[in-house]
Order: sequence, then structure tokens, then C-alpha cells
Amino acid sequence: MKFEISATSLVLALGLGLLLAPPAFAGGGAPANPGTYMGDFNGDGRTDVLVSNTVSRELYVYVTATGIPTTVNVFASQSALLTTLPEGASVQAVGDFNGDDRADILVQSGLNLVVLVNDASVPAGNPVALDPALTGWIGTPPAGWSVSGVGDANNDGLADTYVHNTNGTVYVYITSLTEPDYADKPRGSASLSGAPIALPDTWTVATVADMNGDGLSDFTGQAPSAGGFSTLYTFISAVGGITVDGAASGSPAGVPDGYGCCAAGLTSDAATSSSFVVMDESGGATDGLLYVFVTDATGVAVDAGASTNSVTLPTNWGVEGLADFNNDGIVDTVAVEDGSGSMIVYLNSGPGTVSATPFMTNVPTDWEVANFTGMSATTPESGSASAGTCEYNNLFSASTDCKEYSGSAWTPTTAAASCLAGSQSADPGVWSAASQCSLPASLGRCDVVFDPPGNDYSLQLGGDQPTSCTPAATGCGFITPGSGTFTPEGVCLP
Repeated sequence: MKFEISATSLVLALGLGLLLAPPAFAGGGAPANPGTYMGDFNGDGRTDVLVSNTVSRELYVYVTATGIPTTVNVFASQSALLTTLPEGASVQAVGDFNGDDRADILVQSGLNLVVLVNDASVPAGNPVALDPALTGWIGTPPAGWSVSGVGDANNDGLADTYVHNTNGTVYVYITSLTEPDYADKPRGSASLSGAPIALPDTWTVATVADMNGDGLSDFTGQAPSAGGFSTLYTFISAVGGITVDGAASGSPAGVPDGYGCCAAGLTSDAATSSSFVVMDESGGATDGLLYVFVTDATGVAVDAGASTNSVTLPTNWGVEGLADFNNDGIVDTVAVEDGSGSMIVYLNSGPGTVSATPFMTNVPTDWEVANFTGMSATTPESGSASAGTCEYNNLFSASTDCKEYSGSAWTPTTAAASCLAGSQSADPGVWSAASQCSLPASLGRCDVVFDPPGNDYSLQLGGDQPTSCTPAATGCGFITPGSGTFTPEGVCLP
């Protein structure tokens, strides 16, 4: 699957939707210049911190001073207010999208993904700024897709953008500086971009990083909690960045319930593969503890002997991210106290070794470190939303469909009996307990609601022919008159 991207017509292959024309930000004029996360905004090799005002939507960069490792503070003369976000726009990520060794900013306005480029011509020692003339455009994923992260998927020195949808499909926009009408500006490439894999629809993308040290960014999926932990699975990128090296991929670890996951980076000066950092958010005796899963050279296996506890954050403090603040090649840990806004940096010299904990700055009231979203805790599932699923051959449409028994009246026993009796077909279906439908090709879902409720179910209608979309939507309304609601997927997306 590829997102087809051109200057005039941006259409998603396989019917994933029509992409919009080049965007204009609310308010007109040149695009605004928002930012998020952390990155090297002045090109000195040290990570700087971007903060946002939750009320005014202003964005400000704290440029890290050079008194490290004994002191971390900010260069007031180089720190700067970048811009004010337009209404409804949100910052998604930071990365070097044009290869000049300075952090650029990925922002979403509507469905459009826009890159706001750092002004590399700013003289050393002056306030950081952005260059509106170089503003780029990555693409416009359809509704239901969200940004997972950025990385260099094809090892060309340019940040690429990972997005995923609610069905689990992961898509990588490969950045180019040579697309028509976008010379020297970051632009998603139609010929280079693509979808490496589809995760199960209950999984999330936990992190994007170069896990095995080959220069290509990889991504790690996280399963829902099961049996006290959630499984991680790292998909190692093949050359080109839009396919997966299945033989090299694997499951490095399981994250215990109650631990936030994940941040990744190099945790020692000898490391070539990235490690995972998780945080205990359970509220128990070890609440606030950071644990480092050190991976071996493959990036998909944990070195149990090297993995270790790191620091324990004080109460009301949270991890904002991992980044190299003192240019020693090892990621450090940024933490902020809720309420006071105090920001400190744990300077790491190894997976479990902190050499110093210097204060950086106080983030003012109504400001926050721009959204670091990678440390969400897993919790045990209270039970599946579905008693189970039944895949069966639809004799009317000659397709494989799936029925999800979602109503409260269904039990695994009654739902399995319905499936095996051939309730939707003359033939018995294939029953799977406590599961959800995730057909590889689907026209859409037909949600059927009964009054009174209880025997509700959802049908996922298989197929990849656009001519089947209208009959599927029409037929949904007649499964139970007035109760069937069709939601398009796949080739039927508008």
C-alpha cells in the first residue's frame, strides 16, 4: 500500500481516502510556526526544550546552556518565542526534516501535516527562529490516522513520519527535498512512502527509534495487557524503510501492568542499539521508579544482566522524555514537577548510573513541556468488549465476513453456538473467544443495535472492490430494519 502524493492530486491507494490540497493555516497568510517535544534547535549538539502555553497557544524554546555536566541551565539570549499556534492546530513531533542538523517541527492543522523549518542562517548566539519560506508539507492522512512518531526510516538524514490508523495499519511518509513545487522544502514522497505492516487493531505504536543501530528507524508495537503485562514487539526496518525485516524483528520484553511505556535511546557510550525505559506509575511502593530494558546488538532481545533500575522520581514528578543534553552520546532523563513547573535533567552515564541532577529552569504557570506522550501506563483489562468473533463465508457476497458479538446478553457459550450453527451463513463459522474482528481487507463495519439492547453485534464486511461499497451500506440498513449503521473502511473510505 502506498499513499500517492503529488503537488496537484493526492489520493490514497486502496481507497484509503482523498488527500487535501496544500493547506492554509487558520487566519490566512504564512503558516504559523509551532513546535513540540525536544530537539537541537541551535545546532550545538545539545537538546533544547520546547514549551507551549495551554491558554494562548504560544510556543517557546529553552536553549540549553553549555555548563554541563556540572550545570544545566538555559541561554536566555538564544531562547525565543517562536510563534502562536492557530486555533485547532497541534504539534506532533520534532525532527531534522531538511538535513541541516537543526530541529524542525511537525504540526497538524485539520488533517494536514506541515513542517515548520528551523532557520539555520541565524548567527551563533542569537535567538532561534523559523524560516516560513521553507515550510514543508508531508501529506494529509485521512481521518482516523494519527502520528506515531518520527525517525529516519531510510537513513538519508531526513526525518520521516510514522502514522497509524485505528485498524492498526502503520504508514511511513518518507521525506524528500526534491518533489515538484517543493524544492529544498520537506515533502512526503509518493514513490518512496509506504506501509510496512498492519498491527492487530488492539495494539498501539509504543515508540519509533533505531533499535538495532543500522541507521534505519524501527518501531515497536505494544499489545493490550494480558496476564499481568503487555507484550512489546519491535519491527526492524528493511532497506528503504517501508518494509519490515521479519527475520530480524522480535519481542524484546513484556511491560508489567502499571508501568508507563516507552521511551528509547542509547543508554551507554558503548551501545549501538537503543534501550527501552519504563516508569512505575502504579502508586505502589516503587512508584516513580525508572527501569531500563537494555537490548543487545539485535535490538529485539533484552540483555538481562545489563538491564537495571535507574532513578526513582519524587512524588508528583513525571518523565517528559529522553534526550542527550550534554552531547556525550547518552540520553538523559528530563523530569518536571506537577504544579511548580520545576524542570530537572538526570544526566546519565550508563543504564542505571546518574552522574548529576542539575536544575534547568522553571516552566511558568499555564505552560508545559510540549506533549511527551510515550509513557502511558498499561492496566489489566476488565474483560473484552466482545464475547468473541465468528468468521464465515458470506454466500450472498462471496466474501469472508466477521461477526463480533458485542451485546451484553451474549456469553462465550451462546455466541459460539450462534457461530457454529451458521447464523449468518449456511455453513458453520470459525469461532474465536474474547476477540475482535480484524479482517485484512474490509469494506466496512455494520453495527446492529437491538431495542432493548443486549443481542447487539457488529459485522465486518470483507472485500476490496469499490463496486461493493454501496450494496454493503444499503444491506446494512436492512439486516435489522432501522438499526444497522454502516462505517466504511478500506476501499469504501470517502
